[in-house]
Amino acid sequence: MVVRPSVAVVALPQDPQAHAVRLVLEALGARVVDLPLHQLESGWPLSFTPGGATRLGRRLVAPVGAAYAKSLPGAYPPITQGKDGTPMVLGRWMVPFMWAREREAAAHALLLAWQARGVALLNPPGTGGWAQNKPYQLALAAGLGLRTPATCITNDPAEARAFVRRVGRAIAKPVTGGALTTPVARGQNFDAIGAAPVLLQQRVDGDDVRLYLLEGRVLSCRAVVLPEGPVLDFRGSAAYQGGRASYAPVALPAHVVKQAAAWARACGLTLAGLDLKRTARGQYVFLEANSSPIWLDQEIKSGDPISAWVAHWLYARARGVQAPHF
Repeated sequence: MVVRPSVAVVALPQDPQAHAVRLVLEALGARVVDLPLHQLESGWPLSFTPGGATRLGRRLVAPVGAAYAKSLPGAYPPITQGKDGTPMVLGRWMVPFMWAREREAAAHALLLAWQARGVALLNPPGTGGWAQNKPYQLALAAGLGLRTPATCITNDPAEARAFVRRVGRAIAKPVTGGALTTPVARGQNFDAIGAAPVLLQQRVDGDDVRLYLLEGRVLSCRAVVLPEGPVLDFRGSAAYQGGRASYAPVALPAHVVKQAAAWARACGLTLAGLDLKRTARGQYVFLEANSSPIWLDQEIKSGDPISAWVAHWLYARARGVQAPHF
């Protein structure tokens, strides 16, 4: 009797990228175990013991050999209003926030328990948190020889103004990411940053390049092409959001690939998506990276079979063998 390898897919129920990976896994003969941990918020029953069994509702989950951790629940202070109209972040927000933290902790605990038993994870949840810290990413990238923009993290308005004067053209973004890049005007009023530090950078003009790595090997490297040309943050453009972006092939210099692979290894990321800028002089500047990258639009339009490579890696690891070369 042939035992089918089991692979867990941890994602939102309707995630199209997870669905693409799932289809390839099923075609390979894997038994796919869906694990939509975001449903913990609605009371979805989950029980497990560290080093022991996992139960979804009344169903016992068979051991898995690999897991694609596409999306995990996170803990964020609620910003919606309560029944009396009072913003919850200003009042009764602590209880639901702590519930969210406990759900997040349980989801991470389950995957970390699997990792301790030898389950191969893309990526381990322990790396996703600190690997997403933008100053850490930049410091690590610079130490490995990648070009990085001049950067300042500060909540001091005077220091922020001095940095902008020094670099000339600057942008702002959150320290942990998760928002669009914002242009900084000369004479910008920074008085509001005293409540929390902001990440300021010298603006880098050029083509946006998206690089996807698996075990240090290039799955896809393409420049994002918009009808209106390069913009500050392509994610915020109407063309990109409307599905009108295209992707031009990019042949990265060997030393840039080597540096990027070293960065991913240093962060403990088996799967990584890197955002680079290619300047008019052909230099590649590291902007940031993602431990749970989104690639489906680039895959569909470029023909690079990223989902298939990810699925083959998961399938091989679930069988206890090395993933095939691609």
